[in-house]
Amino acid sequence: MKRWTRDAILAAIQKVHQEDGYVSSYRWMKARRQPHFYTIIHVFGNWHAAWQSAGFDVPRRLPPKANGVTRESVIRAIQDVGQFESERVWSMHHRTPSAPAIRKLFGSWQSAWEAAGLWTPPLSPAERILLRLRQLDRYYTEVEWDRAGFKPVSQTIRNNFGSWTAAWEAAGIGPDPDHRRLSRNEILAILKEHGTYCTAKTWDESHGRPTSRTVRKLFGAWKSAWQAAGIPCPDGVRAVSRQLALEALKAEGQFAPAQLWDATGHRPSSRTIRKIFGSWAAAWDAAEISPARPGTSLVSPNERPIRSLSATDLALWKDRQQGKTLTDLSRQFGLSTSTIARRILRARIPQK
Repeated sequence: MKRWTRDAILAAIQKVHQEDGYVSSYRWMKARRQPHFYTIIHVFGNWHAAWQSAGFDVPRRLPPKANGVTRESVIRAIQDVGQFESERVWSMHHRTPSAPAIRKLFGSWQSAWEAAGLWTPPLSPAERILLRLRQLDRYYTEVEWDRAGFKPVSQTIRNNFGSWTAAWEAAGIGPDPDHRRLSRNEILAILKEHGTYCTAKTWDESHGRPTSRTVRKLFGAWKSAWQAAGIPCPDGVRAVSRQLALEALKAEGQFAPAQLWDATGHRPSSRTIRKIFGSWAAAWDAAEISPARPGTSLVSPNERPIRSLSATDLALWKDRQQGKTLTDLSRQFGLSTSTIARRILRARIPQK
């Protein structure tokens, strides 16, 4: 392998210059000239220093290889579009010249559009919101806005303007007379006309005004408004009445422990029943069903599976009555806790 000295490299550069003039580093490597590009860089430090050492003046930076792209052609291309586009949109439409070529010629994307007289500063978040509101043909309440799925969401609009009303006032759109703020007495009259209690979710789905949010703002809580209107609110959660809970217990037919009740998907849940009656035992006492004894069925006759009692079912029942947890039984018998709960609850255990 030939060892290239400094003088030999300079002689090679001078020979190339006589034949082809100045050659860029890219064209030198593409033509596979000798010495190799990296050999020249190793000896002289950079490409320009090598050519200057050979006695040739090389511009510090060559004009970009833009295939005839000039500032004037770029300005014409931008003006043909007619309105500002971001680099991403320009590239998505495969416009020419390319975005990198434009940045090379003008230094930045914004400078190119300023030169073409089409630069417009981007809108602020508040200005974009006002533009969106003015595109609509009427005023919308917050509930109507979110229910329709408009963007941005109502919370974003409140964050930018301080309140929902202030945003519409800034857009020059006032609420319809039907959307004026209701007083406490007017809301109470609407609730009294409705007559019976309903949840906030049900109210918003079936009523336009007032919204549940407005009611909470004026009365502090949803139930407080109904109580102020003289309409009783159900106790417990999800409006489960005492009568409904009794019917569920009586439909079961015989006592079932709370943990097994929940494991088999009974409704209402044991927690709801305890809230209504005070305790699990008190609920069954109210339903006139006595606690189960070993050997009694835990399900109503209509739900009893027609199968004989297995030794595993009886062992599970007896161990459960002795105080073992479902986790202990799961480890002992290799069954899941839900399977154990079903087998204990739904096993047909003949009475001794």
